[in-house]
Amino acid sequence: GKNITYRLLRWSEKYTKTDMVYLARGNFWMLVGRGVAIGSGMLLTVAFANWLTPTAFGTYKYVLAIAGFVGALSLGGLSGALGRAIAQGRLHMVRGVARINLLWSLPAGILSLIGAIYYFWNGNMTLGTGLLAIALTTPYMNSFAFAKNVLAGRADFRGLAIYGIPRTLFPIFALIAVLYFTESILIVILTYFLSNFIAAWALYEFTLKKYKIRDEQEHVAETVSYGKHLSVMGTFSQMVGNLDQLLLWHFASPVALATYTFALAPVRELRNFSETLLPIIFPKYAVKTVEEMKQSAPLRVKQLFIASLPAAIIYVVLAPLLFKFIFPQYVSAILASQLLAITLLLQPRNIVEMMLFAQGNYRLRYVTTFLTLGAKVILWITLIPLYGLMGAVIGTLVTDLVSALALYWAYKKLV
Repeated sequence: GKNITYRLLRWSEKYTKTDMVYLARGNFWMLVGRGVAIGSGMLLTVAFANWLTPTAFGTYKYVLAIAGFVGALSLGGLSGALGRAIAQGRLHMVRGVARINLLWSLPAGILSLIGAIYYFWNGNMTLGTGLLAIALTTPYMNSFAFAKNVLAGRADFRGLAIYGIPRTLFPIFALIAVLYFTESILIVILTYFLSNFIAAWALYEFTLKKYKIRDEQEHVAETVSYGKHLSVMGTFSQMVGNLDQLLLWHFASPVALATYTFALAPVRELRNFSETLLPIIFPKYAVKTVEEMKQSAPLRVKQLFIASLPAAIIYVVLAPLLFKFIFPQYVSAILASQLLAITLLLQPRNIVEMMLFAQGNYRLRYVTTFLTLGAKVILWITLIPLYGLMGAVIGTLVTDLVSALALYWAYKKLV
C-alpha cells in the first residue's frame, strides 16, 4: 500500500512539477489540523448562533475587534521574521525574540488598561472587563504564538497538527460549555481570553522543551530588525483588518456586526482551508532564489485557482441551505455571504505574497500592503456609514481585487 502510494506520488510529479511526497506528507497533517479546527469552529459558531442573541454576539465580536486593533501596536511582524529565521536553521533565538516581543507589547497592554478604566468609570462593566482582560493577556499571547512559527519553520507539520489540536479545542469547548450554562456576555468574554491564554502558554512551553531550545542571542538583532519592517506593515494591516467591525458597531448596530461576522465566517474557513498549502511550501521557498521561485509560481497560482473555482461555486449554491438549517437567526446574511465567496477566486495571490515574504523583500511588501490598506480604509470609511453591512461587503471585494493587482505588479518587479 505505502509503496504503491509512493510510486503514484512520484509519477504525478511529472505533471504537478513539485515534490508530491513532501507535499502529501505535510498536507495530510495540515488537513487534519484544519479539519479539526473547522469542525470545532463550526460547533462554536452554531452555539453562538443558537445560544446567544445577535446583540450579545455583536458585543463579543466588538471586544475581540478591540483586542485585534490594540494588539496591532506590538511588534507583530516578529512572528513572520522568526518563522523565516527558523526555516533557515536559526532555532535558538526564540526565547530572546519572545522577550523583546513581550517588551514591545507592553504599550498595547497599558493602552488597554486605560480603556478599561474609562469604561469602568462610565459604568460599562462588559467593555471595561473586556479591555482589562486584553491588557492582562495579549502581551503574553503575542509571544506564546511563536510556538507555531517553530513547528512550521522546522517543517514539523505532524507536530503542528497534533499539538495544535488541543490548542484549538480547549478554548472552543470552554466557550461552548459556558454558552450552554449562561447567556452572560461578561463570562463569555472572560472565558475566551483565559482559555486562549492557558492553551497558548501550554503549547509554547511544550514546543521549547520538545526542540530543547536554548537561550541564545545570536542573530536575534538581525531578526528583530527585519521584524520591525514587517511590523510597520503588520500594525496597519491588523488595525485596518478590525476597522470594518469597529465601524459596523458604531455606524450600524451590534446586530449588523453579528450578521457580517456570520456572512464572512464560512468563506473565511474555506479561505483558510486553501491556505493550508502555504506553510508547507514556505520552508522550501525560504531557501530558494527568486529565479527558482518564479519557475514554479505560475503553475502554483493556476493550481490554486482551479481548486478555488469549484469551491466558490458550490458554496454559493449551498449557502441558502447552510443558513436556513444551521444559522436560522442569520438568514439575512445569505446574499452577503454569497458575494464574499467571490474572494475565494483571488486566493492564488497568496503565492506571490509568500514569495515576497520568503525573500525578505520588504520594499515591495510595503508598496503592496499600503496600496491594499489604503483602498480598504477609504472604501470602508466611505461605504459602511452609508450602506452598513453591504458597504462592508463591497469594500472587502474591491480591496481583495486591489490586493491581487498590486501583488501581480510586485511579481513582475521581483528580481
